[in-house]
Amino acid sequence: MESNCSVAEIPPVNRREVEIVRSDYRATNLQLRVLQELKKRQFSSLQTLTVDVFNDEVTVTGKLDSFYEKQIAISACQSAWGMTKLIDRIEVRRK
Repeated sequence: MESNCSVAEIPPVNRREVEIVRSDYRATNLQLRVLQELKKRQFSSLQTLTVDVFNDEVTVTGKLDSFYEKQIAISACQSAWGMTKLIDRIEVRRK
């Protein structure tokens, strides 16, 4: 499906909207970097974690089977550059 749009049809944006888009783009890039670091660790359980980014602060949420996996996850997240703060909301399941 092809879509055509001319420059005249694009509505004007104000400076604030541009800043919001740039902020979202940065957050998306940071989120991708964190997810890539988690994937490098080759623990399938780490793929179940949720990564949220707001103002360069990363929140990692989920449940893992061991404290060791949690340590690996936190270490992976910390190795991603660009964050100002890491919020750990990872729970270790009780056995």
